[in-house]
Amino acid sequence: MSNFFSTLTGKKVAGDVCKSNVMVSVNWVVSFCLTLFGTGVVAGPSHWIQIFSAALIVVLLVFYCGLVIYFAILDPSRLQSERYNLEMHAINALYKDTIDDKSKLTIPPQNPPTIQKSSQP
Repeated sequence: MSNFFSTLTGKKVAGDVCKSNVMVSVNWVVSFCLTLFGTGVVAGPSHWIQIFSAALIVVLLVFYCGLVIYFAILDPSRLQSERYNLEMHAINALYKDTIDDKSKLTIPPQNPPTIQKSSQP
């Protein structure tokens, strides 16, 4: 059961404080609307309410799938977890710092050592 809540909320049930991704808030709204419209389909007092509720479910699911595809194509990093994005920013910052440090590093030219003859026999 905890796996269901983890999937729905995008968080571990115990202790994860990072927001999973941009879709978490959309998941809650879609699940609430699907429950509401699903009730209208199953227990609607008349056929037109059932048909209207079923049409709204289809429109909502198409919108949700379109939103996922939109983020997957145009900005896939938004579908990653917040923790993953923060770790990637930290790695990129460290990499950039090391590249900057290498460009600032200058080694002064050295004359090659010369061999001197010793005066001792």
